[in-house]
Amino acid sequence: MDPFLMTWCQIINQIHTLDVRTRSLADRDFYQRRFDRIRDLLKEANIHVHNPEGESYDFTRTDCEAMLQGDAHDALKIVEVIKPVIYHITSEGPRLIQPGVVIIQ
Repeated sequence: MDPFLMTWCQIINQIHTLDVRTRSLADRDFYQRRFDRIRDLLKEANIHVHNPEGESYDFTRTDCEAMLQGDAHDALKIVEVIKPVIYHITSEGPRLIQPGVVIIQ
């Protein structure tokens, strides 16, 4: 993978961790505005970050690497996102540059 895109993935992973860790803070709005601005800048750079938390999961899904929490059953759901899914948007369409790392239940 392009070293430039790898650097972006590392930055995005750190931002994602900060976003998740600040969700319970009383002054969350202050942080949310900054995270939204960063996401807008990423879009301008043709980088799409997708947080699949709450989405259904099946083992044919190729955009996420999953860790199963609890017993497997028919209706699996993504309950936590450790690393978001990252795409580079090109003229040929979106190109997956980082699969998400998720916990399913």
